[in-house]
Amino acid sequence: MNAQIIFQYFFDAYPPAIKSGTFYGLIVLSVLFIVIGTLLKDYLIKKPEFRKKIDRYQKVLIIKISDIVVTLGIINIFFVFFRKLRVPYFQMRFILFLWFIFVAVWIINALQHYIVDVPKLREQDEKRKKYEQYIS
Repeated sequence: MNAQIIFQYFFDAYPPAIKSGTFYGLIVLSVLFIVIGTLLKDYLIKKPEFRKKIDRYQKVLIIKISDIVVTLGIINIFFVFFRKLRVPYFQMRFILFLWFIFVAVWIINALQHYIVDVPKLREQDEKRKKYEQYIS
């Protein structure tokens, strides 16, 4: 495929108009992201049965993932509206591609923190608890 065609595809300021079915489907998907993120944060963290089963590190991970999902939904609504209203440069496919890369890096960063750093923090908490047990 010609490099100019690929460049034009991703950086076209006026891509074809979005169809109504796709528009409403993306809006519903974005609102669903916002609702899921809000429920994840509010319902699961505040529910007493679930709160007893998780520690503070898992709680922080759930809050981070919830923030990511809500932000994804809100920004996606803006992108869909910009695309529907045919606002130049905000509807470029490249910006949407960059946004999804940013979200993927954000999720990977949150999971990496949970996988790499949290075991060390848990170990430090155990040492601190043992130390405080002997002091008191």
